[in-house]
Amino acid sequence: MPDITRETPLISVILPVYNAGEFLRPCIDTLLNQTLRDIEIICVLDCPTDGSDKVIEEYAAKDDRIVVVRNEHNLNIGESRNVGLQIARGIYIGFSDHDDIHELDMYEKLYQATEHETSKMVLSGRIVVENGLSTADGFRQNCLSYMMKSTAHITPHIFQREVLVSNNLSFIDTKKTFGEDIIFFLQVVNAIESDSCISIVKDTLYHHIETGHNTAGMVSYFSLQKLDLFAELCKKSLEDGGFRQTIISDLPVLLVLKSYTLFRRLVANQGFQFAIKMFKSTIPKSSSCKEIFCGVPLSIKGLSLSKRFFLLWLKWVCRKK
Repeated sequence: MPDITRETPLISVILPVYNAGEFLRPCIDTLLNQTLRDIEIICVLDCPTDGSDKVIEEYAAKDDRIVVVRNEHNLNIGESRNVGLQIARGIYIGFSDHDDIHELDMYEKLYQATEHETSKMVLSGRIVVENGLSTADGFRQNCLSYMMKSTAHITPHIFQREVLVSNNLSFIDTKKTFGEDIIFFLQVVNAIESDSCISIVKDTLYHHIETGHNTAGMVSYFSLQKLDLFAELCKKSLEDGGFRQTIISDLPVLLVLKSYTLFRRLVANQGFQFAIKMFKSTIPKSSSCKEIFCGVPLSIKGLSLSKRFFLLWLKWVCRKK
């Protein structure tokens, strides 16, 4: 049992847990064995049905750094993270998915980069593991621009709790739309007054494991019907002001990438003609999608040739009544 005497832990890690299966134990093990011992792990049990709750209870009985919260009904990942935010005590907040793993010095490196707790946000890279193949997902020349183009994953980073509390920041309900991490990231960046308040650890510390247990892989989570609200929230975030020019210019690219992914999933699951029909009947009804897509120049950076053709088709779809 770790000897932790601080009333306030340095970092609270919020971990929503649903049906994580065999991936849950490696995730918990790499959190409990962090070289930075002064952390709390808030496990929000979102009504799992595969015994994941029993695994968490087993670990909690052995280590008092684990805080267990049980949702009365299934809230999905966005609202479950909000439950964790309400009780988190750490100076900084981190987030983890229930089927991912962490370098054992991840939170020590992130905390050291806070420069005596003055940084409002510390960013790091991640490794994506899919079908046994690993791809480093670190930072390039402009970290904020990179964040947007990599869909603003929040799990490799930590955020100062005071920033989140004072600005009343929380996650959107993922039963209504997807991209809760993107919207949250936009809100945090908007709340931070200067790039000098953002620190960077140029290491890949978080391992995102692509499994059937990933939230983003669920049809109910990532659907075309949710694209309109996602675009509207992104647009509203920009209108709230305070963003760097890189964020403003990269957000349309992000929306095109999300739409392209949705289109390919529809093609794979329902066929090409069905995907065409769904987009043609859905996109013109969204004023936010139409405004963003029509305003994106075909010459914009960050899109492959196939995605530029897709954007050209979207522009044509948006102009149809």
